[in-house]
Amino acid sequence: MPPKGPWGPLRPDTERIVLSADARKNAAWRRFWPDVIAIFKDGDTLGEVESAWLADYLESAGRADLALGDVQTAQIPRNWARQVMGSDAAASSAIGGLVDMGVLTLVHKSDRCDKGHASLYVVNPLPEPNPPP
Repeated sequence: MPPKGPWGPLRPDTERIVLSADARKNAAWRRFWPDVIAIFKDGDTLGEVESAWLADYLESAGRADLALGDVQTAQIPRNWARQVMGSDAAASSAIGGLVDMGVLTLVHKSDRCDKGHASLYVVNPLPEPNPPP
C-alpha cells in the first residue's frame, strides 16, 4: 500500500499521470482532485456488488491475475460530485477530465437501477503483472 499523502493514498505512477497533465485542458479536474484522492480505496474493501463489478472489469481487461486488493478504486456518487463542484456540468467536466487524462477508468456507471451504489472507477495505472518465476 502506498503511503498516505496529504489527502489519501496516492501511488507514484498515478501522481506522474497527474503531473504530466496539460494544465490548460479542463481545469475543473484540478479543483476536484483533492476530494477524489480522499475517497480512493483498495478494491478488497468494496461491497459485494462493487466487488463483482471490479472482478468483471479486471477479467474483461485481461487482468484477472490481479487480486481486488491490488487495485485502487474510487466510487464517485453523483450527488457528492455535484455538491463538491457546485453543479452537474462542473461535476461532469471534472470527472471527464480525470478520465480523459487517464487517471480514472470507468468500471461501472450507476443508474437508477443501481440504487444505493455509486459509479465505480479504477485508479490508473493498474499494477504491472508479476513476472513468471
